[in-house]
Amino acid sequence: MKAFLLELKSTCRNFRFLALIILLLCLLVMIYAQFKLEQVTEYESTLRSLNREVQGRKEWVEYWERRQRYYYTHGEPLDNYDIYTVESSLESSIGTYEEALNRRNAYKDKNWREYNLAMSEKTFSPYYSYLAEKNLPPIGPWDTTPWGFLFNSLRKLLPKVLSLIVLLISVNRLHQDRKFGTIKTNLSQPKMRLTYLAKKTALSFVASCLIVFIPLMLMFGILGVGQGYVGACLPVLYAKDNIWRLSYSDEEIFEIQDYPMTIHVGLSQQTLTWLGGYTPQMEYIAMWEFLLLVAAVILLFILFCNVLALLISVIIKNEVLAQILAIVLFLFGTALNRIFPKLRTLPLDLFAKADAIAILEGSHATTYTGAIISLVTAIVLFFTLSAFIFRKQDEH
Repeated sequence: MKAFLLELKSTCRNFRFLALIILLLCLLVMIYAQFKLEQVTEYESTLRSLNREVQGRKEWVEYWERRQRYYYTHGEPLDNYDIYTVESSLESSIGTYEEALNRRNAYKDKNWREYNLAMSEKTFSPYYSYLAEKNLPPIGPWDTTPWGFLFNSLRKLLPKVLSLIVLLISVNRLHQDRKFGTIKTNLSQPKMRLTYLAKKTALSFVASCLIVFIPLMLMFGILGVGQGYVGACLPVLYAKDNIWRLSYSDEEIFEIQDYPMTIHVGLSQQTLTWLGGYTPQMEYIAMWEFLLLVAAVILLFILFCNVLALLISVIIKNEVLAQILAIVLFLFGTALNRIFPKLRTLPLDLFAKADAIAILEGSHATTYTGAIISLVTAIVLFFTLSAFIFRKQDEH
């Protein structure tokens, strides 16, 4: 254990380790700046939408008022509506107009408690009830509160760069020992080679987790200093009925990929389809519980990338060529679903498993259980193959 910690310490002091942390931190700062700009646009867009709703409700009030005035002036209905229908419709229209006006005014004045209470009455959603209770502004896809930013970063940034970061920090693990000759001492007994590979994989896994989670936690901590850390129990949606399924049918995958319609509910995205054949049953869950489920997939994905990098370094003894191959695999793996857009089942699209939030929301062609099984199978297969090849090699 002491030797492992010493090697981990050496890895953490490596230039590449620090460079990748700084790179990821810079990317997080960039998307934070993007989110701040998008928040202004989103606020104005929502306000315009609320203004249109108020105007539409007002037009209905005027519509029924004209018919009421006509009836009392001429003693007969303007059209086929009797006076009872006209007056009940007018009363209902005035009520909905006042509700829309109150929502618009509360949003315009940034009176978030009143706005969220009004939205809670309109939608019966626990999401708005929670925001009203905590007096928080609407938390959406561009949110920069600590929990909202963490959630949005895991959705918008991490799936795109996670595999590249892990491959780059892991692919040269064996090459360093070859360069300095320490591998000869460690592998003097062929039976110890499996232990050696397991140790290198564990070292890569811990280093990769540190690279990924240190910038995320640093941003989380900095944002929380000025805004507080409220939001761990914010309700978010997940596809409960799909979490234990092994896979989707071809028809469901067809609708997910070819005919999706996405609606935003706070931080969550719910996938609907025009054909109506696939509509996952969504249920609310506390954000901290949701993120624990996401973390399980992300950790398995990191381990998968570690083992893939191990296989590359076992097969290719030249460090530069190994790094080039890792980058090529990253580019091909992340583009697989674009290269083959009509692929109906995606068990081999392993690089897409980093998109854990979409998987949990039911908007991905892989189920949660299917993603875990695919990653575990790939990890076992690649590590076994690495061990088999490595035990047959002679290190000189």
